[in-house]
Order: sequence, then structure tokens, then C-alpha cells
Amino acid sequence: PRQYFTNFMNSFDMFVVLVSFASFAFESQFSSGTTVNPRMLRVVRVFRLFRTLRTLRILRSAKGLTVILDVLKRSVILIVNLLLLLVLVFYSCGVVGVAFFSHMCTDAYRTNDVVHRCDLLASDSLLSSVSNFQNLGLGMIQLFELSTRDMWSDVMWKYNLRITSARNPNALDEAVRALQSYKQTSV
Repeated sequence: PRQYFTNFMNSFDMFVVLVSFASFAFESQFSSGTTVNPRMLRVVRVFRLFRTLRTLRILRSAKGLTVILDVLKRSVILIVNLLLLLVLVFYSCGVVGVAFFSHMCTDAYRTNDVVHRCDLLASDSLLSSVSNFQNLGLGMIQLFELSTRDMWSDVMWKYNLRITSARNPNALDEAVRALQSYKQTSV
């Protein structure tokens, strides 16, 4: 008996047979004219869905298909491992991105009547409020967008670190106004 269940196809075949027997048992009980519980009807519907798996019993006799299914099962495991490795790389790069770029201005910085340093930047140099490195989750979304090459050149241009950032044409006037209003409120 133990050797029978070591093979995946044998275990799958046993599962299909047991589900079929349970389905027939439920249907015979309901066809006898007894009152029907609505929850039991849902169970019967699920068992009817499993009946379609009976057609997969043909795979047991086709050796080539069993080999293909076995290879498919192994490849899914390898793909999951690869995706976990990719998430680990995104996580570590996201932490570095948050450490370096979380201070950069986004287009969602504005608050009520507060002058912010981002007011001095041109609006086209502000980062998007949904794809930036303000926190780790947004950073991982940003890295995913960069890995799919979705508008990566625009993102790389906005993260370009240079001494002279693209400034708002009225930056000096706004800075003077902000300093004057601060001076008036502090006196």
C-alpha cells in the first residue's frame, strides 16, 4: 500500500475515485425525495465539478503524458523558487532605494497652506505619488515597473542626481514670500 501512494498519479487516481463515490452517494440521497439542505446542495455541486477530473484518469495509461505532467510539476517548483529569489532581490534593492531616494519630492506633497521645499521644483521633475521610494512597498512597485521597462527612461531622468535640479521658474519669488511669511508669523 505504501508504494502505491508514492506515485503521484496513483494518489491522484485514488482521490478522483473517492470523490466520485462521494458524489454518487450524495446524489442517491437527494434523489430519494428527502428534504434538501441548501448547504448540501453546494457540496454536491462541488463534487460534480470534481467529476470532470475522471477524464484525467486517462493520463494513467498514457506514459508520455505522465512524464509531461511530472516535468510540469517540477518546473512549477523551480519557477516558484525563482520568483522568491526575485522578490528577495527587489526587497534588498527597495531598501537601498528608500535609503537613497525617500527624500525626493512627489506630486502628492502639498498640504494645506504649508510652504514646502518641493514648491521650488518644476512640476515635471516631481515623482509620481504611486511609483517612488517613499516607503518599501512603493519602492518595490517602482522596481517592478523598472524591471518591466515601463517608462523607465522618464523615471531614470527624474532620479538623476545633479547639483542643479530643474527649478520652478518662480522659485526665487516663492522662496522670498515663504521666508517673509515665516518671519511675520515668528515675530
